[in-house]
Order: sequence, then C-alpha cells, then structure tokens
Amino acid sequence: MLSGSGVALLVIAVLLTPAVIRRMRRRGRLRRLSESWGGASVVWDELRDTARDLGWSAPDTETPRVFARRIAAAVEGTPGEEAVLRLLDVRERDAFGPPTRAVAVGLAEDLRRVIAALEEQAGRGLRLKAALIPVSLLPAGWRSPASAGGPA
Repeated sequence: MLSGSGVALLVIAVLLTPAVIRRMRRRGRLRRLSESWGGASVVWDELRDTARDLGWSAPDTETPRVFARRIAAAVEGTPGEEAVLRLLDVRERDAFGPPTRAVAVGLAEDLRRVIAALEEQAGRGLRLKAALIPVSLLPAGWRSPASAGGPA
C-alpha cells in the first residue's frame, strides 16, 4: 500500500507528465535542426506549438506569412520581430524553392529569440499555464469544452 507521500508524489508526477513531454519535444526539435533536412519546417512546427501553448490560434489553414506577420506585430520592437521574419524567409524558401538541405545556422537562435519575445509578451501567468498544460500536445483541431464557444 502506498503511503500518503507516495500517493502525493505519484499525483505530482502524473500532473507534470505533459510538461515533461512538451519539453522533450522542444529539445528533440532543436537537436534535429543540425542533423536533418527540412530544418525550417522543424522550426516552424516548434513556433506554432509554442504559440498554441501561449494561447494563440494557429490553424493549419493559415499561411506561414500571415502567421509570421501576426507574431511580428505582437513582438514589434524586440529582437523577436526580425527573427520571425528571418524564419519566415527560410520557411518559404524551404517550401517553395528547390529541394536543398536547409541551412541550420542561426535557425535555433532565431527561434529562441521569437519564443522569448512571445513569452515576455504573454506574461508570467500564461507562461506558467503554457509550461504546465501545453495544449500543443493535443491535435491542432481539438477544442476543449471550455473553448467551444470562444474565438479560434
């Protein structure tokens, strides 16, 4: 039989599981940047997931250009603004240009700049919610009962 502290530790472990999985996903994506093709899409997936975790809508139907401009407007005047535009440029070249191995130099740093700017803009409470309850682990079209009537 589990003691009270054992049960408490088990509950804490279960509650932290989504945060750990999300952290591992981000780390894995950053690691893949230097060793695989399509680094721009890896960066873009992480950017969209981070935005979703911070409460942004990021529908699959939205073009990278529109999404990047929304982010650039939100983080205007920070290093994240220029970084997201550089990431957009690489993403568009990767999607519409000839197949080449994406140049990973600077992608991770630019991604970190954009994420930092988005998190700063979001505030402490939303950052904590994003870390502990990462909605990006859910399918993109899934809507929670709490958000069923809210804006997409």
